[in-house]
Amino acid sequence: MKTNSAPIPTLTKQRLVRQVGQRTRLPNAAANAALEAVIAIISEQLAAGGRVELANFLTLTVQPYKRLAIEHNFWHTSPTSESGEVTYFVLRCRPGKRLHAQLRALAAPRSRRP
Repeated sequence: MKTNSAPIPTLTKQRLVRQVGQRTRLPNAAANAALEAVIAIISEQLAAGGRVELANFLTLTVQPYKRLAIEHNFWHTSPTSESGEVTYFVLRCRPGKRLHAQLRALAAPRSRRP
């Protein structure tokens, strides 16, 4: 991985809106509205237990699992059952083919120049 380069800044929603606006020549307000709509659609799909597949980019799924309530975590969404278990939800993200190839290239060892 890159170690000698400057850190890459976090891609915030505001930065994403600006970049979408620049690449599509849309005003930032229109890019923001489009991004808000995409976020809402993805959120609704995942909250309903669905799956989101964006070809060559990533696949998102939500998987429930149970843990004992002793392992307290603020991210559980259901009350403790009679057995003392709490249901948690894990967001799983799997890279698509293109993203996976880009990540592999990033992690590939760089050959040293003589």
